[in-house]
Amino acid sequence: MTRTLTAHPAPALAGDSAPKGYRGSTHRACPPEDTLARITPHLARAGITRLADITGLDRIGIPVTLAIRPNARTVVGSTGKGATLVAAQVSGAMEAIEMHHAEYAAFDGFEASLEELQHQDRPLLDVRRIPMVRHQRLLPEALLQWTAGEDVAASSPLLVPFSCVHLRPPGKGFALARSPFQRSSNGLASGNTRLEAILAGMYEVIERDAFSLARARPGFWSRAASVVDLSALHLPEVAPLLAACAAADVMVMVLDMTSDLGVPAFAARLFDLAQPETGTAVGYGCHLDTEVALVRAITEAVQSRVVVQVAGSRDDTTKYERWTMGLFASELEGARRLQAQARHVPEV
Repeated sequence: MTRTLTAHPAPALAGDSAPKGYRGSTHRACPPEDTLARITPHLARAGITRLADITGLDRIGIPVTLAIRPNARTVVGSTGKGATLVAAQVSGAMEAIEMHHAEYAAFDGFEASLEELQHQDRPLLDVRRIPMVRHQRLLPEALLQWTAGEDVAASSPLLVPFSCVHLRPPGKGFALARSPFQRSSNGLASGNTRLEAILAGMYEVIERDAFSLARARPGFWSRAASVVDLSALHLPEVAPLLAACAAADVMVMVLDMTSDLGVPAFAARLFDLAQPETGTAVGYGCHLDTEVALVRAITEAVQSRVVVQVAGSRDDTTKYERWTMGLFASELEGARRLQAQARHVPEV
């Protein structure tokens, strides 16, 4: 039997637009300085006790920050990246705020089986396309928790499994219903406006979809046709990042992994020429503006290098990830050959 609670669908996207007030290494409704000023009074409420500048732990000098939430229910340290320190501070703080909201999400929906909702002809997310927990099955008669969502393309409401849109663990006053669906922070995003936050979340899932598709093909990191000719790029936001890496004796290799959606997406790898045993760091970026996508990929690779390899401050890094970082160091010579042969220049 369906047990109903009050559900409050989000307002439609129509009219929820705002001009871009800032264009540079990223596109936002306002400059990073304004965003930082707005969110700083709310950091404590999100459990953030420190917003640390950890750029100096590495020799590259591209800004990296770490937002600390000691009582986090998931990841204690949220990392930030950016072409400037303020942008990196905003990045780290906003990621921590996102996680805080996901960890404390209130269930405002109802419980029903998939079978019941289908009989009622309710608008539903196609749950067959949601990744499942290993060895789990979706039983049509099993009770699931549902909450209100929105079909962005159609600007219409639809129901989504609550377990897919929060990271809250079971505890006092909250019983987590069994769900066969995987939970993750994929697509979790924030912004200066609601539309900006939605767009950021969409970029993230498009980026990860593009990477999954590219990686499914053999030889992803050795595909010469995808290697970007960085010497042919004349992009004012990208050039300082490449110069900083070169000055630190760190080689940058960028692969174009844009999918059939056509939204520019790139993967960047850093090879430490001075200390090859360090391994490599990888970063990804996606944006409708090619330059912004490249900036995101390179700054994320630097962020990964500082946070995982230098500081060791991510508490969710797996043994496999650490092993592959060391393994990639043996691919340096192959990367050098690919870089020398690079002819691909993405459209800007």
